[in-house]
Amino acid sequence: MNNKIKWKNIETSDKSKLTLIQDMHYDALILYRVEQWLQGEMKSNQKVVDTQDKSILFDIDFLHIGRHECAESLSEQISTWRKELRGLE
Repeated sequence: MNNKIKWKNIETSDKSKLTLIQDMHYDALILYRVEQWLQGEMKSNQKVVDTQDKSILFDIDFLHIGRHECAESLSEQISTWRKELRGLE
């Protein structure tokens, strides 16, 4: 499965440059907050994920494992996209 995004250049007029810069700033802040939240999800669920004997876990614990896996996968995907944009991958 090819999940790479084709990034395109954005053409702007002088009128929309300020709005575009503001939007980029807001998007950067949102992305920062998302990344911080993902790190928090991984950290708060790590103890359950590290449990060696999975037979002692309750059903709710598997929810925490799933949340950890989802947060970890999204964090890795954001990192991959960032490398693509910077031409490192």
